[in-house]
Amino acid sequence: MYLLGRHILARNFFLRPDYVHHVPEAVRPYHAKRFREAYETVKRLDYDEWHRTQGSPQVRAQAELDSREGRKHNIQLGFASQRLSDMGDALISQSTGRFVLRAGDEREAEEVIERFNLTPASAAVVRHGLHGPGPKGAPFLAIMQIDNSKYEQLLVNNLGPIELWALSTTPDDAALRNRLYEAVGFQEALRRLAKVFPTGSAQKEVERRRSERLRGGEMEAHATQSVVEGLTAELVGGRGVALMLRPHDNLAAEYAVAAQ
Repeated sequence: MYLLGRHILARNFFLRPDYVHHVPEAVRPYHAKRFREAYETVKRLDYDEWHRTQGSPQVRAQAELDSREGRKHNIQLGFASQRLSDMGDALISQSTGRFVLRAGDEREAEEVIERFNLTPASAAVVRHGLHGPGPKGAPFLAIMQIDNSKYEQLLVNNLGPIELWALSTTPDDAALRNRLYEAVGFQEALRRLAKVFPTGSAQKEVERRRSERLRGGEMEAHATQSVVEGLTAELVGGRGVALMLRPHDNLAAEYAVAAQ
């Protein structure tokens, strides 16, 4: 499937103007322009969850070939996975930009530090400074190889609340988001979540409500489900924590009806 996806998306990425000689003469003018545009355009090909290719040597061989020859075709390549060892030595040695988002444990951190020969300052960042995305952004260490120079810099990727909600993988947040997707649709769900929880997470509110239910004697699994369903109902109906979602005029009219 990785190779099929590559073929569908990137089959024209590797065209070069001199390949036009392999095209029938009658259609050369048309393809000459197409080949030139494809060659001159900066292309990018990204592979996510790269660890899934560990049992597919043919996929890895193709990726290694692309990384070796991509520059002359004006192609940028990106590979993402949870562990450094997932990449393989060939891709790591060919890479010019490495972005470390987090180390899974102390052993992984030391492997990253040793593999990239990091300075003491960058090593400290890998060990203690990469905590994943939060309200103040997502810190990461950028390691860039430019010509014969190496640069290491701690950077912070600042995303808005909608992007944070869309990318969150926290179980409670994901459960709330998915329920809201089903109730009001993708765009409206993200808009409401971003408005009510602008930090990109409802984790603190979920934990507060769950603690109250646990103190009341509820089972943990049922308490979590009840809290997420309750928050979903509030976000759909504009009640409780989501009262701000209801238009002011509608609120005034409802209060008037209630008073009558």
